Amino acid sequence: MPETINIGLIANEVSRRIFSTFGWDLAGSFDTNYSCINGDEHELETHPYDCVFCYPDARLKKTIYLLTDLKSYSSSSLGSRSFRNILQSLAKAVECARISNDWKKEVGIADDSACEIHGMLFVYNHDHDYDKNFKKHLQSISNVELDLPEDAVIFVFGPNDINFLENITHDRQRLATEYRLGDTGHFKFFYPKKVLKPIPEISLDRLPAELLLSPFIIMSYDQPHFDNKGHAKGYVVYYKGTGNSVEEFHYLLNYLLTQRLLSSDHKISVRAPYLCDKAELNLATAKENIVSQYHDMREFKKRLDEIELQSMPRTVQVYSQDKVGLDRKNRKSQ
Repeated sequence: MPETINIGLIANEVSRRIFSTFGWDLAGSFDTNYSCINGDEHELETHPYDCVFCYPDARLKKTIYLLTDLKSYSSSSLGSRSFRNILQSLAKAVECARISNDWKKEVGIADDSACEIHGMLFVYNHDHDYDKNFKKHLQSISNVELDLPEDAVIFVFGPNDINFLENITHDRQRLATEYRLGDTGHFKFFYPKKVLKPIPEISLDRLPAELLLSPFIIMSYDQPHFDNKGHAKGYVVYYKGTGNSVEEFHYLLNYLLTQRLLSSDHKISVRAPYLCDKAELNLATAKENIVSQYHDMREFKKRLDEIELQSMPRTVQVYSQDKVGLDRKNRKSQ
């Protein structure tokens, strides 16, 4: 039994490390439950949950609370598991959390108008051997079937999403040393300019859940010159795709164009952990196609040619089950 429990705790350790990288915090207690408000309808006495992540959303001017269910599976058990019941249970927990004064007190919510409460399912593959499309497990499950409140969302982070974010977490630390930034605090996250509720700043310390699930995550940085006179600014675009088609890079380059990231002289590096052998050629072709649409403008072509595509070292974090269990025991005793 202790070994099984420790495997479950691995997802907790991974999620804490990843989401702290993107500016999220934890609220309330771990591994607890609260009384079900809709007991007759839900046929439950309590709702268990693993933890609650939270972050301020600059666009909404609210704090987002994510009632989180953490799962850790081997590849064999993950591939055969149904997530319908898990998501239904999480939807009920979110519904009750929104009206539970006890739960809000536990996580520190004092003003309902200043927050939003949603759910998150975090599915970690602890043996790193799952290579299938996790989203196929979820295609047949709708919000209506889950009985999720109309304005509520359940964000699902599957094995591929988590592995991508793990790679960014490690690479960000590596680049901080390479760019002589001192620490990762010199990186800022890029917010899209064209959103329903635009914000005056586009480089902030936190990213919302929906952007963490997007095909790419963009960071900005200020790199000091070697003579310590001035700074060189740039963008790192972390790309989740393989680059197996020209169309992939059409989409990426057009996104950079619409976000006006090509209008400055900032260095742009596209870093990707899953690139295929044809990625460089496909990017070059995409650049040529887009330049031709702009009548071969010299300056525009030069700007596109300066975009670098870099294969990013993949990182697989190995956890000791005994150490994870000991770390958790020590935290609870403090």
